[in-house]
Amino acid sequence: SSTFIKQQILRTEMDDILIRGCSEWDRASQNQLYALYAPKMFAVCFKYSSNREDAEDTFHEGFMKVFEHIKDFKKRRFTRGLDKTDNGEHRHRKV
Repeated sequence: SSTFIKQQILRTEMDDILIRGCSEWDRASQNQLYALYAPKMFAVCFKYSSNREDAEDTFHEGFMKVFEHIKDFKKRRFTRGLDKTDNGEHRHRKV
Protein backbone atom coordinates (compact mmCIF):
# COMPACT_ATOMS: atom_id res chain seq x y z
CA SER A 1 0.00 0.00 0.00
CA SER A 2 1.06 3.60 -0.38
CA THR A 3 1.20 4.09 3.41
CA PHE A 4 3.76 1.29 3.71
CA ILE A 5 5.86 2.79 0.90
CA LYS A 6 5.72 6.23 2.53
CA GLN A 7 6.83 4.72 5.85
CA GLN A 8 9.75 2.97 4.15
CA ILE A 9 10.84 6.19 2.45
CA LEU A 10 10.56 8.13 5.70
CA ARG A 11 12.55 5.49 7.56
CA THR A 12 15.26 5.49 4.88
CA GLU A 13 15.48 9.30 5.04
CA MET A 14 15.66 9.16 8.84
CA ASP A 15 18.38 6.50 8.66
CA ASP A 16 20.34 8.72 6.26
CA ILE A 17 20.16 11.64 8.69
CA LEU A 18 21.23 9.46 11.63
CA ILE A 19 24.04 7.86 9.63
CA ARG A 20 25.33 11.28 8.62
CA GLY A 21 25.24 12.42 12.26
CA CYS A 22 26.95 9.25 13.48
CA SER A 23 29.67 9.56 10.84
CA GLU A 24 30.41 12.96 12.41
CA TRP A 25 30.45 11.33 15.88
CA ASP A 26 27.35 13.26 16.97
CA ARG A 27 26.35 11.74 20.33
CA ALA A 28 22.62 12.48 19.92
CA SER A 29 22.55 10.69 16.55
CA GLN A 30 24.41 7.73 18.04
CA ASN A 31 21.96 7.52 20.93
CA GLN A 32 18.96 7.66 18.62
CA LEU A 33 20.39 5.06 16.24
CA TYR A 34 21.17 2.81 19.20
CA ALA A 35 17.63 3.23 20.59
CA LEU A 36 16.10 2.35 17.21
CA TYR A 37 18.19 -0.71 16.37
CA ALA A 38 19.48 -2.13 19.67
CA PRO A 39 16.46 -4.37 20.37
CA LYS A 40 16.61 -6.03 16.94
CA MET A 41 20.38 -6.38 16.98
CA PHE A 42 20.38 -7.87 20.48
CA ALA A 43 17.66 -10.34 19.46
CA VAL A 44 19.83 -11.54 16.58
CA CYS A 45 22.87 -11.84 18.88
CA PHE A 46 20.86 -13.77 21.43
CA LYS A 47 19.43 -16.08 18.78
CA TYR A 48 22.91 -17.17 17.68
CA SER A 49 24.63 -17.19 21.09
CA SER A 50 24.79 -19.97 23.61
CA ASN A 51 23.96 -17.65 26.53
CA ARG A 52 23.02 -14.09 27.43
CA GLU A 53 26.56 -13.07 28.39
CA ASP A 54 27.95 -14.07 24.97
CA ALA A 55 25.02 -12.31 23.30
CA GLU A 56 25.75 -9.11 25.24
CA ASP A 57 29.45 -9.24 24.35
CA THR A 58 28.68 -9.79 20.67
CA PHE A 59 26.02 -7.06 20.76
CA HIS A 60 28.37 -4.44 22.23
CA GLU A 61 31.24 -5.36 19.90
CA GLY A 62 28.87 -5.29 16.94
CA PHE A 63 27.54 -1.84 17.77
CA MET A 64 31.07 -0.51 18.18
CA LYS A 65 31.83 -1.81 14.68
CA VAL A 66 28.69 -0.13 13.38
CA PHE A 67 29.82 3.24 14.75
CA GLU A 68 33.40 2.75 13.55
CA HIS A 69 32.31 1.85 10.00
CA ILE A 70 29.09 3.86 9.74
CA LYS A 71 30.12 5.49 6.45
CA ASP A 72 30.16 2.04 4.80
CA PHE A 73 26.39 1.80 5.31
CA LYS A 74 25.46 4.87 3.26
CA LYS A 75 25.08 3.06 -0.06
CA ARG A 76 22.87 0.22 1.16
CA ARG A 77 19.85 -0.18 3.34
CA PHE A 78 21.07 0.28 6.89
CA THR A 79 19.08 -2.50 8.55
CA ARG A 80 20.46 -5.12 6.15
CA GLY A 81 23.95 -3.84 6.83
CA LEU A 82 23.33 -3.92 10.56
CA ASP A 83 22.12 -7.52 10.39
CA LYS A 84 25.13 -8.44 8.27
CA THR A 85 27.55 -6.81 10.71
CA ASP A 86 25.86 -8.50 13.63
CA ASN A 87 25.86 -11.97 12.07
CA GLY A 88 29.42 -11.55 10.85
CA GLU A 89 30.57 -10.60 14.34
CA HIS A 90 28.85 -13.66 15.75
CA ARG A 91 30.50 -15.99 13.22
CA HIS A 92 33.86 -14.34 13.90
CA ARG A 93 33.54 -15.01 17.62
CA LYS A 94 32.60 -18.66 17.10
CA VAL A 95 35.61 -19.49 14.90
